[in-house]
Amino acid sequence: MRAEAGELSPLTPDAAAAAAALARACGWGHEAADWRARLAAGRGFAIRDGARLVGAVGLHDAGPGLFMGMLLTDPGARGRGIGSALTRACMSAAKAAGKPLGLFATALGRPIYERMGFEAPEGVGLTSWRGTGPGADGTGAPAGPRRATPADLPEILRLDARATGQARAPLVADLLVRGPEFALVVEGGGGLAGFALGVGRSGTAAPGPILAGMPETACALLSAQLAAVAPGRPVRLDAPQGDGRLAELLGAAGLVPSDPIPFMIRPAPDGRRFRPWARPEEVFAALSAFGG
Repeated sequence: MRAEAGELSPLTPDAAAAAAALARACGWGHEAADWRARLAAGRGFAIRDGARLVGAVGLHDAGPGLFMGMLLTDPGARGRGIGSALTRACMSAAKAAGKPLGLFATALGRPIYERMGFEAPEGVGLTSWRGTGPGADGTGAPAGPRRATPADLPEILRLDARATGQARAPLVADLLVRGPEFALVVEGGGGLAGFALGVGRSGTAAPGPILAGMPETACALLSAQLAAVAPGRPVRLDAPQGDGRLAELLGAAGLVPSDPIPFMIRPAPDGRRFRPWARPEEVFAALSAFGG
């Protein structure tokens, strides 16, 4: 399939470095390791102009629906239909699977997706909090959280599947390996009462997901994560839209809300829809704007 600027083809793991370079050109921090993890969990599509990668998108089957994200278009190749061609490729994959297609959209992307048949459920989305690391305040990390270990992974995956309703085990397991400094758990009830993961990406500390049964647990996990971030290091956390449960803590740490990121859904052929979280009350920070 050919777009005006190049050929549409599968995005394979050997193109992860090129996709990361494209992300940097677009002002995003996704690294080659992010792309390898996304492609290991699903697949992607690419558009090339000759040998040059000018467009990329990731796609994975979350269970109740397909999730697309990390859609990139080379700044020098915009206006040629590349983003639309990549979106249509994901739409075709969702149609073939008989499932709805979901994504988190930027403010600029929302009207484009609406013209392509996507809907934005009221009040469902993310708020991006940004700032710099406050560093340790002398009190140390709060009591309760401990470092996660590989032995915690089965319980982490169980909690994640329950709260999100998604099949995304490879993405969660990848964060436990890549971001050990952010990987924390709180024990309770004979198992885990909550967990927090995250990753350092292009110099930015990116906490999330944070899942817990109680707000107090989530706050303890986030406080411990922020205490470990070096002063002045950029921080970005994506929290469910309109969720003020961590707002006081994030504000006290100097982070400010910005960039509303609406969730959008294109229904399945039979009209089915899905939402990014099965139990939104247990989701305090998202894994990313790629997978909720």
